[in-house]
Amino acid sequence: MVLASSYGQALGSNLQLRSALALLAPITFTILIGAGFPQFEIQDSVAELWIPDRSSYAADREYRIENGAGEVTTNLLVLARARDGHSTMLDARSLLEHDDAMTRIYATTVNVRGNAYDLSDVCLTARPYLLPCVVPTVLDCFYEGSSVVEWQPLVLGLAMGAPDAITIPCGLVSPTPPNITCGEPSTALYETLLHQGCTAAALPSCNSTAMEQSAKDAIVSAAILQSGLIPASPYDSKPKLRDGDGALLPDAEVRAAVSGECFAWDGGSIYGEVNKELVVGSAKANASGFYEYAGAIQAVFVLTNGAAVQQRLRARPETAGGARDISLEEAMEVLEAMKAALEESAVAEQAGPWESDPDPARVTRTLHSAFSDDAVVPGTFTQTLRDETYSSINIMIVNFLLVGALAALFFVDCASAVRSRVLLALSGVALAVLAFLASLGLVALASIKLNIITMWVLPFLLVGIGVDDMFIITYAVERRRGASGGAAPALVLGEVMAEVLAPVSLTSLINLIMFAVMARSDLSGVYETAYVAMVAVTMLWAAMVTALPALIAFDLHRQASRRSELCPCSAVAPADAGADLSERSASVLADKYCFRGAYLRALSKWRASQLLVGVLSAALLATCAVKVNDLPLGLELNDFARSDTWVEVYFVDRSEHFPLWPISMNFGALEYENPLSQLGMLRTWENVAALPEVSASPRSGLVWTASMAAWAHPAIGCVPPANALYTCGPEVDPNCTATFYPNVYGLKTRADGGVCADFAREPALAEWDGDLYAMFAFAHTNMSPVLCAIVDGFGVSCSPSNPASMSDAAASLAGYKPSGHTAFCPVLDVAPATFDTCASLWLQHDPNYALLGPEIKQASPGAFEAPVLFSQVGGSQTNAVHLYTTEDYLTLIRNTRGLCDDSGAIQPVRAAGVYDVSVGPLHCFMSGVPYDYWEQYLTIETFLLTTILYASLAAVAVACAFLACELLSLGWAATDALQGAVVGAILIAAAIAASVVSVVGLLGWVGVPLSGISAMSSLCAVGFATEFAVHITHAFLASGASAAAARAEAAMRSLFVPMLLAFLSSLLGILLLLATTFGFVLNYVFKPMICCLALTYFYGCVTLPLLLQALNCLMPKPPGASAADASKAASGATFAAPDASVKAGQMPVGEGGAARSVV
Repeated sequence: MVLASSYGQALGSNLQLRSALALLAPITFTILIGAGFPQFEIQDSVAELWIPDRSSYAADREYRIENGAGEVTTNLLVLARARDGHSTMLDARSLLEHDDAMTRIYATTVNVRGNAYDLSDVCLTARPYLLPCVVPTVLDCFYEGSSVVEWQPLVLGLAMGAPDAITIPCGLVSPTPPNITCGEPSTALYETLLHQGCTAAALPSCNSTAMEQSAKDAIVSAAILQSGLIPASPYDSKPKLRDGDGALLPDAEVRAAVSGECFAWDGGSIYGEVNKELVVGSAKANASGFYEYAGAIQAVFVLTNGAAVQQRLRARPETAGGARDISLEEAMEVLEAMKAALEESAVAEQAGPWESDPDPARVTRTLHSAFSDDAVVPGTFTQTLRDETYSSINIMIVNFLLVGALAALFFVDCASAVRSRVLLALSGVALAVLAFLASLGLVALASIKLNIITMWVLPFLLVGIGVDDMFIITYAVERRRGASGGAAPALVLGEVMAEVLAPVSLTSLINLIMFAVMARSDLSGVYETAYVAMVAVTMLWAAMVTALPALIAFDLHRQASRRSELCPCSAVAPADAGADLSERSASVLADKYCFRGAYLRALSKWRASQLLVGVLSAALLATCAVKVNDLPLGLELNDFARSDTWVEVYFVDRSEHFPLWPISMNFGALEYENPLSQLGMLRTWENVAALPEVSASPRSGLVWTASMAAWAHPAIGCVPPANALYTCGPEVDPNCTATFYPNVYGLKTRADGGVCADFAREPALAEWDGDLYAMFAFAHTNMSPVLCAIVDGFGVSCSPSNPASMSDAAASLAGYKPSGHTAFCPVLDVAPATFDTCASLWLQHDPNYALLGPEIKQASPGAFEAPVLFSQVGGSQTNAVHLYTTEDYLTLIRNTRGLCDDSGAIQPVRAAGVYDVSVGPLHCFMSGVPYDYWEQYLTIETFLLTTILYASLAAVAVACAFLACELLSLGWAATDALQGAVVGAILIAAAIAASVVSVVGLLGWVGVPLSGISAMSSLCAVGFATEFAVHITHAFLASGASAAAARAEAAMRSLFVPMLLAFLSSLLGILLLLATTFGFVLNYVFKPMICCLALTYFYGCVTLPLLLQALNCLMPKPPGASAADASKAASGATFAAPDASVKAGQMPVGEGGAARSVV
């Protein structure tokens, strides 16, 4: 206290000191702002914001980033639903509108660095510029699917690249093209096309006058037949939504077509059946599975990554625009630009549902919205985070201006330009703003990115903290100067600093501790916000105890010299500089009418009001407490979209109609060459894919090791139709030859969509009861031409007419033993180095690799890095489904992790055979949007509980120590000081508990789910409640009176007005948040902060003073307290002069407890 008084007196008397301090903070802050703001970066990665850093998922994610090839695909989701919100989409008119939108999307082009690109440059496909893009859509159920994917010219180009004669089956095309005999190979059309210049490369864009459309269709159909891909033309036999006469397909037939099997251009041989769960939303089907209604439909555009785009463009044919060599950076720009353009194309030419008077031509029957994920390059959510983070700046500026206006209102004196202190108040607000902006600059220099929480919470919270300090200090100066009767500025400032420096420093320390506890979080969005807040609190405290007192000293000298605030160079008449306070400022009016006229009477004189406050407080606490254990979890993605935007339309429609997100299964450093590891991966995948929360292709070939083994197996990958689009493994390198292994883990067989073969009914193995290995063991010692032919059919190379071949085959079967199994699976059982070589060859020769996207890191284009340390399975066709609530997400996470991350060793289905051994545990982990966003909710309740507990204990401990030291400094006996500090600490703890329970419970009542941000608000309640409780309790104890009412009145006399000012300034900033249409701010910032502000103010300024009066009997009396003191404190003398017996710097009635308010 003595040091604080000396510091204030030095500022008041030393011009050089106060000049230096008045300039030091603003100059320092300006330098930090100038240096830091150019380094300003926004955190736009959802994963970086929400994935708990210390979770196993975060560790696995880092492992994936370090050892994987990175994300290889990204999705654009186009959703369509009826404009009226309830009509079905399963009618021809709606589907034709969807077809128009899809055609518009397919025609999208972008221009990057002066070059044009289209969808074929970036979409995922088995063969770029030859086979169609991967786009699951309900249009594949109709003839119109052909117009979308343009499969005919592409497949025709494929066919013309190989055959020199084409056979057109009879009846396939009617009439049969001229000069063609059905059923017989013909070179006529092929030769005609070549003579017209339609080479294989140019055919997709060739318009040959010699080839009629019927002939072209015939060639396409014949080419498909001969390729072995599908048994007939994929779209010709499908119903047309609109026939040649313009008649629409009846609704019943539309529903029937969608209810049946639907395949893309491949007829199901590559991609399988179209996943209806992915493309038909809110479907209602009868008992037989026939669709009767669908509220929405969806198309999924799968795009590739930057490296693939770069490589594709280098080999782009002339018919597609010619080759172009671009950098990886430019390829990523192309992909990002295409994402944005595709979204714009999807929503173009339609009026938004929020438009009040739209152009009738744009009022479509359906509404299309789109969303692109953030994989590979930024998508919708990243752009939304960027836009909304920056959008806080305008409201932030308005908040600063309004707080400045409020400060000016409370410190203006309309009758006296000398007593008016508007410029001082504005300077104090400016200091707070500069300190906050400087903290942003400093953290930017420290490479800490600013996130959406930082920009929407801290400007309204932390600037308020600085402004509150300014109110406390300047109001104390006003009271001191009014009570001193014109004392010297140095004396006034010394007394003020002795009064306020310790409380202001204490509250800053408590806020610092609160944010330090918050920094315990493992959510970077939370702890980085806490870091910024800690820096800002420190800078605000420094500004308010250095620059602000220096400015106050200048202002006190101005007033002492009777100089006008507007023109400090000239003095005014003495009458205008009177020392008596009058009703000429808002602060005086607030004291007279709000404090003395209403609050003081309700606090200590009106028994009914005291009873009412007690009942209200108890009822509020009880009402909120019942909701604490019933707080919902989850941050809805809808909240991140601004109202009346297409992004909001998509999020709302997705939640209702398509509650699903893509997910993937990942594996770490396994012994991939080990057959048991390959089968273990399959078992793990099939277990997860079978969960009701997961929708995946029934084909186990989505597991890349299974797909590669099939490619390398002579009896699977080297025979039609599998080898129609690639060269199989043994033909590329004989070392890359897969074998069969017993199905020891009970994997699915081919009949169920698996990769394993069931030989139980295989005639060739009947003698061995379907046990392939038993036959191999027998053939090893009993090889014959018959057995040679049999083993050759099962992938063991053997020629019955070649004895040497038979001998070699017999030798290769050494070591096989009867397995006791009838089902066998393809595996690539080779040495590690050979496995790595074969994996690279598979990458180069099998187009299925592009569809699976295993994300294996490549040492160079076309060659995997050895050994394989990371891989992914599931491709782009695996989704988590039925995700309506946060609990649905948590169920998904728990169930999938139980079968993947925490599965343990995989056990064989039986334990009797030599091959029946366990494998693992495998390094497996799930990933995807549900895990990125909802991982935090697995531990959020524990985090909230422990964080509040730690913050409360720290706050109570600091407050107890502060009270003890303050009471000792006021001359209290050690036992009395200790008793007062302990009782005060108990009351402070009660105030904190009531505030936190009420805030958390009220958030539940107003529908704010528990998340990292609402947890922050709950933690802020600890800090705010502590500030109120500490200062009011301290002022109550140190008032110098002994009677309960006198103590309470004395305490609140010095605290009521600055607390009210701070409450109003904070309320003003929070109410400004209502100006935004950003749902995230309204639900997760405004509601929690307004609850925190209102409840902590109510408990601190209304309930706590009454509680202190009620428990006054537990408080020790201050030294020298007398009945006269109590009478004086209760007399209502608001601005009495200090008692002469009181030491300098000690105020006789409650003035040692100047307090900061809510923030």
